Amino acid sequence: MTSHRHCSLAVVAASLVLSSCSAVGDLTSTTPDKRTYKAVWVNASWSGGRTGTPLSSKAVDPVTFFGSLCPARVLLLENHPSQYAFYPFGTEFVARNTCTVAIYVAYCRTAGSGGGSADVPTCAVDPRETSISNVKFLRIGTTSTPALLALTTPVNFDVNVFWCSDNAGQPAPNFGFNFGSVKGASQLDCVEQ
Repeated sequence: MTSHRHCSLAVVAASLVLSSCSAVGDLTSTTPDKRTYKAVWVNASWSGGRTGTPLSSKAVDPVTFFGSLCPARVLLLENHPSQYAFYPFGTEFVARNTCTVAIYVAYCRTAGSGGGSADVPTCAVDPRETSISNVKFLRIGTTSTPALLALTTPVNFDVNVFWCSDNAGQPAPNFGFNFGSVKGASQLDCVEQ
């Protein structure tokens, strides 16, 4: 019985040492106490003259996150919508949020997708690595009125939209996105606050 107790204490002590080592985190990080996770990422494309909802879209929800998170399905994107009297030009790019809370998004158009837009900056080749100077930020509330993301966009358009959970320092700093604060994480990863 005594040898079993010594063995158990040794296992507990080793577990404590190992768990304290893993809690140290990445020592190369500028903020080792901050954890990161992947942002919600929506990529939407319009081509062939299609207006309104995207011709194709891809969405990625993070597997792990901190706090409450509005999933990708809550964001409804429309390019050149025609049904809103308050967007009379028909050249706008808008978004509606059907989540129960506001989301703070970062967005940019896909590199190499053609069809420039002075209103929407160009993403890096890997959109998750886009610098802070090449994204726009916007708070999208929960009203039925779509938020204006750009006044003029081309009909053929490809865009990337990202957002974090409510535990990512919204709206500041940087709407919860990394932008170099944690080394080894993508620019548009989320940082726990």
